[in-house]
Amino acid sequence: AAGLIYFLSRFSVAVAPIVLSVILAYVLNPSVTYFQKKLHINRVVSILIIYLILFLVIGYLITLAVPASINQVRLISNDLELLLVQVKQLFTEPIQIGDVLTIDEQELLNSINDSLQSGVERLLEQTIDLAATIIESIVWIIFIVIISIYLINDSSSLMSWLEKLVPNGYREDYNRLLVEINAIWGSFFRGQLLLAL
Repeated sequence: AAGLIYFLSRFSVAVAPIVLSVILAYVLNPSVTYFQKKLHINRVVSILIIYLILFLVIGYLITLAVPASINQVRLISNDLELLLVQVKQLFTEPIQIGDVLTIDEQELLNSINDSLQSGVERLLEQTIDLAATIIESIVWIIFIVIISIYLINDSSSLMSWLEKLVPNGYREDYNRLLVEINAIWGSFFRGQLLLAL
């Protein structure tokens, strides 16, 4: 027990990806088995077909989302340029408020320019942080995929190993409970996956 706690605390960053790998393997395992039996192919080939289909679907969704995002960024950039032009046109002469206050347009433009520059610098810092986060996410996705492939490929041996841990008198109950849990959780995870897409 102490060793497990130490392991979890030491490698706590990897716990969530491993759990995601188990869930992904659990969700995809029936599809892999279906393709394996239907097409009479090797299990590894069936796994690769399922992942190819999954990556094609995800890639298609990304190709739909990325152009729309780029278009939105261009619109924001055009709006900012238009705003700057309008501000410069507005401050071609000093602003006079009554006889008391005169605002120099150059000082105001310099202040606006400084604010915009600091905003752009913050945006660049956030972009670098976002790029680092994306790279880290890609590494974790590769890790999740590799672990889930191993789990799917060895699912039958893992299940038989778990069954051997159950005492002989409880194996019938264990198998019945496993079938019920599999039906319930399988439906739940597949439903959540469809909702996510």
